Amino acid sequence: MFRNLIFDWSGTLVDDLGPVIEATNAVLEKYSIAPLDREQFRRRFRLPYSEFYAELLPHIALDELEQHFRPAFAAATSAITILPHAREKLEWCSALGIRCFVLTSMDQLAFEGQLDDFQLRHHFEATYSGVLDKRELIHQILENHGLDPTETAFVGDMTHDVETARHGGISSIAVLTGYNHAEVIATARPDLTVPDLGILRSLLDRQRFTTRPISTVGALIHDGAGKLLLIRTHKWGGRWGIPGGKIERCETALAALHREVCEETALVLKNIQFVMVQESINSPEFMRPEHFILINYVAEALTTDVLLNDEAEEFLWLTSTDALALNLNHATRILITECMARDFIPCSAATHPLDAIEIRRLRVSAHIGVPDEERAKPQTLLVTVLMKPSRTFSKLADDISRTVDYHTVSLEIDALAAASPRNLIETLATDIAEFLLENHHLTQVSVRIEKHILPNTECVAVEVRRNRGGFSSCNSNL
Repeated sequence: MFRNLIFDWSGTLVDDLGPVIEATNAVLEKYSIAPLDREQFRRRFRLPYSEFYAELLPHIALDELEQHFRPAFAAATSAITILPHAREKLEWCSALGIRCFVLTSMDQLAFEGQLDDFQLRHHFEATYSGVLDKRELIHQILENHGLDPTETAFVGDMTHDVETARHGGISSIAVLTGYNHAEVIATARPDLTVPDLGILRSLLDRQRFTTRPISTVGALIHDGAGKLLLIRTHKWGGRWGIPGGKIERCETALAALHREVCEETALVLKNIQFVMVQESINSPEFMRPEHFILINYVAEALTTDVLLNDEAEEFLWLTSTDALALNLNHATRILITECMARDFIPCSAATHPLDAIEIRRLRVSAHIGVPDEERAKPQTLLVTVLMKPSRTFSKLADDISRTVDYHTVSLEIDALAAASPRNLIETLATDIAEFLLENHHLTQVSVRIEKHILPNTECVAVEVRRNRGGFSSCNSNL
C-alpha cells in the first residue's frame, strides 16, 4: 500500500488535451506545419516538450514558441474538465491519510488557476508546476518531504512520468486517460498501468485487504489440425498469449475455463486436457504487480470463428513454430513448448502418424459376475488394450524410459483384475482405462474385455475408450 502519491496534472487529473492540441496546431500553423489530429498528437507528443518542438521546429527558439502557445491556449474553445474519478480518488486518499503532491510541466499561472477553479488545492500537501524536466526535481521532492521511495508512486499519463519515477527510485503508475497513447506509454514499462483513476482506486483498495495469490485458468486452444489460437492484449504489454482469467469463488477450474474462453473469444471447447501449473509473481510483462497461479490446459475448439471482446486487440491462428516466433508472454512460451514436447498439439493426418501400442488378448484371472456362485470362482478374461502415447515414436530416441512399458502395463492389468471381485466386466474395463490414463503418459486408451460365458456365442465383449480430456464411450457386443 502506497503512503505517498505524486500526481501529474494534465491528462492525469484534468483533461486539457483539447485546448493543448488547438494551441499546438496554432503554433504549427504559424510556421506552415500541417496540424496534428488527436491520434497523431498522442503518439508524437512527449516531455520535456522542448524535445517535441525541437523535432517539429528545430530552428525556432522555445521562448518564441511559448509566446505563440500561451495566447492560443487561452483562446482555445475546447473545454477543460476534471477527469472522471479524479475527485473521488483524491477524496479517498484524504480519507486514508495518503499524502498527495503534484509535479507538472504545466505553466504555473494556468495551473494555479485550474487548481482553484476545480477546488482541489486542499488535497495536496505541496505542488510543483512549470517544471520542464520532472527528473530534475523528483529527488528534491522526496528529500524535502521525507518520502520513503518504497512507499511512494508517481501517477502520470506519459512516458516522461514513468521515466521520472524510475529516476527517483519510486514506483510508476500509468493512466491511459491523457496525452500518450497506450502503445506509446507501454514502451516505458510502467510498474502498473490502469485505464483510469477509478480502477487505480479499486486496485489499491483491494491490495489493502487481499494478499493471497490469484488463481487463474487458461487454455492453449487448437483447431484439431495443427493451428493454435493466440491473442494479443494490452494487459500483457502488447504481447501474445492465451485466453483465460480468474477463477470466481465457488467456481470449478473447468467451469471458469469454459466461461473465460467464451467471454473472450466466443469459442466452445472440447477435449480439454490439463498440462501444467505455472506461477507469475510481479511479472514486468503484466500491466500491474500481481501474483498469479496459472492453471494451464490445452483444448480443441469446436469452430475457428473467434469473436474477441474488449480485453484483446487481435488474434491469429497459426502453427506452433510460427507461434513461437511471436512476441509471446513468458508463461505462454513455456506452455507451447511443453505441449509440443508432449505431443499435445494435433497435426494434420498427413503429418502426424497415429502411433499406438497394443496389448492383444492378455489372459487375466478375475472374480467377476452378477450371481454369487459365478463370482466365487476365478474366470479367465481376455483383455486388449490400445494406448496412444503423448510422445510420438519418432521422439523416443530408442529409450524405453520415454515410452510406455507394455510389460509393466500387462502386470498392472493382471493385478488390477485380481484385486477385488466385480459384478460387471464394464466396471473392470473402466477401472483399467482410468488407471492407465492416470499412471502413464497417454492421450487416449481403449480397453476391450472378452468373457466366455454366454452359450452359442464366441464371446461377450465390452470396450471402453477414454481421452485424457475426460471424454469416454462404452460399447457392448456379442
